[in-house]
Amino acid sequence: MGSKAKDLLKGFALILFCLSFVFTPLYALSISINVGKEQGEFYSNIHIKEEFSFKCLSKINDQDEISQIQCVFPREPKEKFEKIKTEFFTIDSFTKNKKYYVRILPLKKMKLIPIASKLYEKSIMRSFSLYKEASHWMMIAYEKNLPLIQIDKTPLIGLSFPLEMQEIRMPSVGALDISGRPIGLDQVKDVTDYMRIKTAYEAGNYDNLAADVDVMFLRFPNTIFKAELLLYKMRGFHQTDENEALLEVSKEYLREYSDDEHMAEVLAYTANAYSAVGLQSDGTYFYERLFKEYGDSKFAALGMVFLGDQFLQGGKLKDANGYFEKALYMTSDVEIASMAAIRLAKMSLDQGNLERSSQLYSKIIEGNEVYLLHDIMQNYDNARAFANRKYQKTGADILRAMTHHLPKGDDRYEVMLRDIGLWLAETDDKPAAYAALKAYQTKYGESEYTSEVQEALDSLFYTPTDANTTVLLAEYDALQDKYANEEIGNKAAFQKAKLLFDNKQYQAVLEMQDSGAQNEAGYYELNKKAATLLVLNELENKECSKAIFLSMEHNVSIDAQYDESLYTCAFKTGSYTLAKDVSKKHLKDKQDRLKWLYRYAKTLNKTGEYEELIKVSSDVIVLSNLDKTNKYDDILQDVFRAHERLKNTQGMIETIQELERRRGLEYDDIELYVSMVSLGLKEGDDIITQTYANKVMKLQDKTSSYSQSPFVEFAALQVLKAQKKDKEQLSLLNKLVKRDLSNKEKSRVQYMFGALLMKEGKNKEAKASFEESIRADKKSAWAGLSKDALTLVE
Repeated sequence: MGSKAKDLLKGFALILFCLSFVFTPLYALSISINVGKEQGEFYSNIHIKEEFSFKCLSKINDQDEISQIQCVFPREPKEKFEKIKTEFFTIDSFTKNKKYYVRILPLKKMKLIPIASKLYEKSIMRSFSLYKEASHWMMIAYEKNLPLIQIDKTPLIGLSFPLEMQEIRMPSVGALDISGRPIGLDQVKDVTDYMRIKTAYEAGNYDNLAADVDVMFLRFPNTIFKAELLLYKMRGFHQTDENEALLEVSKEYLREYSDDEHMAEVLAYTANAYSAVGLQSDGTYFYERLFKEYGDSKFAALGMVFLGDQFLQGGKLKDANGYFEKALYMTSDVEIASMAAIRLAKMSLDQGNLERSSQLYSKIIEGNEVYLLHDIMQNYDNARAFANRKYQKTGADILRAMTHHLPKGDDRYEVMLRDIGLWLAETDDKPAAYAALKAYQTKYGESEYTSEVQEALDSLFYTPTDANTTVLLAEYDALQDKYANEEIGNKAAFQKAKLLFDNKQYQAVLEMQDSGAQNEAGYYELNKKAATLLVLNELENKECSKAIFLSMEHNVSIDAQYDESLYTCAFKTGSYTLAKDVSKKHLKDKQDRLKWLYRYAKTLNKTGEYEELIKVSSDVIVLSNLDKTNKYDDILQDVFRAHERLKNTQGMIETIQELERRRGLEYDDIELYVSMVSLGLKEGDDIITQTYANKVMKLQDKTSSYSQSPFVEFAALQVLKAQKKDKEQLSLLNKLVKRDLSNKEKSRVQYMFGALLMKEGKNKEAKASFEESIRADKKSAWAGLSKDALTLVE
């Protein structure tokens, strides 16, 4: 072997050298380098693979040879590789415009080949030049003669056909559904990736959200989750204030999913983004759509908050105040109400209206105190502003609310606890001030604020009504400090816990879990009793959230006599598993079995156990018949929805008929009838569509409430048109045109009206309807059709 060959093989000590990069689960790039020899000439090849298709582009020099290759990926990996140089090429990488590039610089001749087709998968082999993307690319570097393959140039004259090998293609059968039809693997795999993206958003991991979505689209271009993924992408951009990027996604979403259930949310983000980038007219347009088309949605209230922010930034305080107030009083969503209230509170504080600001903060603390943690320092500054302006109690209340939810070990807790005591010491509420300052001393003992806190205590000149208890508690605290982690200190802590229990300070007993008292026999039982009594107190005070939290945190078992309250609380706060367990205990009760069976069924609906819900509800109806009561008939609404989710059409039909048989045509069931109309349209069943459309219209006329219009009328008109019942169509359109419709809907109704009149030869009336259609919405498709129709009637 020659010296050159020896040197070359020395440079490739391993015949196969592989580089592996660990990416996120959506990104699995691999690069491998090989060296070989053919007919006395050495060559080397590179294989670059991914799970999805990507581009590798080559740059050709004046000698018609490749001078550079770049492969492009949607984002950079978490781990990069160092620059690699061989006798044949150099490989490096870089990031540009948030995309990741792998660059190959040939030192010899090089050929770029896509490995885009496998004979056992596809029967037709196409020319390399036809492939613009592939999930596997190969680069061959060589001295003179291209090894491994022979590529012939296509003649200048002639035809080029793909090579078809259908008869030798490897046979295969993929996954099948219950009806024996093939299932695409992407339909299964994309669920996992979608759930990862959803979980990342809910955890607040917004930075890589858009890139993860883009990668998923590459892997699953036909995913059924496209609408949801675009929505999560917009949500992420909204959270990170990337407004221009949000608008790009919004355009695609609005174009492809104009009737999606999340349209109100998208309109809110779009309007806010346009305003943020300075396109006020576009923002105004989307705000108007949001408020007009989705005025009852919580996102309409959110849009009010966004608009208020816009006016606030522009110095229009009156307008900002108006929109914040509208949002606050129109929404039932706690988070959005808190957003509006906190802004109003800050504005009032800045304007010197401390009373109003204090009231607003009180409402936030009462209904959603954890919201204050969205901006801890701003709320701390506001609390300090209250305290400095004779509203010390409000300031202390704000800090106390935040301390309830600060992470364990947060350094701000100590300062907040100190300020609560110091501020309350300046008020007339001496007991509260004493308790707060003592709480600080108990928790922190000697600290940099010790003298300040003690001075505040001394200045109170306050003698507790339970002076003896206070003295005892102070003695126990002293013993604990002096004999920390020793037997005497542990006994003192346990005695303090018992004293607190006797004084019904159950929360304080629970907070002594790590004080040393837990090392004494009897503390566990005492702690359990304190937790149980505290839960019962919260249940009695209708504090459901606190009761459920405590019962779950301390694994409290409550006597059956309190199960009524516990179930109600659990169900109200969304602790459906607990509610189900409570109701399940009473399924064999002789006297109240029906009531508890009904409650059990309601929880099954919430936990998604639909098949079990259907079975249990059947017993509820049977027992209701025996008791001759209809108070539990609404369980059939849950049964109907269960059948709907299980795609059991027969069950839906039977349930809606049973519900109507038991309680007649009720407006409370109108949503179910609308679902039946949708089912009829989906199944192409005109009888179902017409039957339930008529019921919905009858209910709407009965109550003068037309929330389901014009959907249900359009469904009925579709059937009447198929039945060629022109007179009935005209009658229904005549009613529909008098409804409160959107401009686009008015345009459609007038066009349909005109088309029928034209069919009957009433060209004059038809012309008037077509002109009305155009006036209603000049940009709609129906207006366009009406313009065409006018040429036929004139």
